Amino acid sequence: MWGNKDLIKDYNMPNVFVKGVINRRTIKMNEWKKVEDTIFKFEKEGDLVEGKLVDKQHGSTYDNEVYKVEQKDKSVVTVFGTTVLDSQLRLVDIGQEIKIVFSGTKPPKRKGHNPLKLFEVYSK
Repeated sequence: MWGNKDLIKDYNMPNVFVKGVINRRTIKMNEWKKVEDTIFKFEKEGDLVEGKLVDKQHGSTYDNEVYKVEQKDKSVVTVFGTTVLDSQLRLVDIGQEIKIVFSGTKPPKRKGHNPLKLFEVYSK
């Protein structure tokens, strides 16, 4: 008997479940890998991301860039830009190897604002 993990709904045939068939194409379930997006947060001094810059897009909530970095283990992490990080990474091209190191914070100039996050960015 098949377990639930082996059942895939055939969207061409409503309410019918078949083993290993999607849109009439045969597949093996053990070939599927779950796709996950990991957001990397720099929290303590020395935290780092290292790998190949595979994408950068404009459009986060605070008008900063969003970066995708493919690490050596082929996982991809998302890094949200800051004013400091964006100014350094604008000089880096997609496809370059990068290392981003969180080097601490600087107190805000205005009371009630968040501290400024400082980074060191390396590329090759």
